Amino acid sequence: MKINSSKTIVCLTISILSISTAIAQKLQIKNKELGFNIIGNLEGLPNKSIIYLVHFEPGKSKVDTVDKCEVKDGKFTFKGSVAHQAQCYAIKLPDILSRKPSSAFVLVNGKVLITSSMTIWPNLRVSGSEANDEYLETRNMIEKLNNDIMDSRKSYSDSTSQINKSITPPERIKDSIVTKYIESHLNSLYIARVIITMSSDFGYLKMKQLYEKLTPRAKASYFGQELVKELTWEKKKELVKKGRIIPEFYVTSPLGEKISILDVASKARYTLIDFWASWCAPCRAEIPNMKKTYDAFHSKGFNIIGISTDKKEGDWRKALAEDNSPWIHGIDNIDRAGSNIFSIKGIPAFILINQRGEIISSDIVSSTASQFFEGALRGDDLYKKIEELLGKPEGK
Repeated sequence: MKINSSKTIVCLTISILSISTAIAQKLQIKNKELGFNIIGNLEGLPNKSIIYLVHFEPGKSKVDTVDKCEVKDGKFTFKGSVAHQAQCYAIKLPDILSRKPSSAFVLVNGKVLITSSMTIWPNLRVSGSEANDEYLETRNMIEKLNNDIMDSRKSYSDSTSQINKSITPPERIKDSIVTKYIESHLNSLYIARVIITMSSDFGYLKMKQLYEKLTPRAKASYFGQELVKELTWEKKKELVKKGRIIPEFYVTSPLGEKISILDVASKARYTLIDFWASWCAPCRAEIPNMKKTYDAFHSKGFNIIGISTDKKEGDWRKALAEDNSPWIHGIDNIDRAGSNIFSIKGIPAFILINQRGEIISSDIVSSTASQFFEGALRGDDLYKKIEELLGKPEGK
């Protein structure tokens, strides 16, 4: 009997995914059934004060009120359940007492004890949450390492310029210490957040390697799922780094033809990719500067492709007629590269590539508000950049 190996592999993969999903769902149901029970004591708080348990996501301003309770003789209780095993919370007092929420803590399902007083507010003492212990430990560790880096940079620079060439750079010390901590806490409900915090130090490849080492419990946690999102973002960020070959994608021309971005690039020495829209005033304000650069350097091998992010094709065509720009145009309605590849948050957004599609410079604001800025590509700076690459315009 002949076995179709590819179908077998697909079936096995589907089975494994189904089992993993089933396990995660069972863990979620079990955790919800267990729930959390916060038992607190806040000395000095007026009797019958109403306090609030609030939930938030690290790095985001949105705060959701989860529960409220009345304080009696300084004592309070909150009960509920934490989705995905561990998340960030805080306690909020009535505004008349304090507008500052408490220090953040990582809440888990189970019994958690919280103590504080009005004299030390907004500080809390939290016990019963291993994830919170790890949060405090890693926060203090990374903060100390960052301070050490700042303090040691001058002495490291001085020592390397003299005799001792064997001193390990402080950034590598930080990387090593935090990596060892992560690798010793692979089953932690919080550790994935540490990997996210270290994203600028680690980079995509190391983050991915550490994620793959995590246990199923850690991957299924709230922070594990956030890490998956961060990895997706970090991978996209790699795509627009200087020296990278731009991924192939397609747009639709005004004549309805499919345009390959790499094919466009291959026909010029340098190509400016301009993501814009008809409704975007700053985008259209750049057109005179772009025309000036295009007219001066097109004969020397400079080209532009304008890629519209308009939702209505009619708006795009109307703007093309009004602007009368002479370069190549397309609308981003095939691969939707603006969002799916580059996660562009704001336009105009520019990427300068060479004939091979290699990124020379980029000026993009991303969906996480990080700006990839490797050289100004707006206003007079665009002209200067192309002149730097191609030399003076002909006849000058």
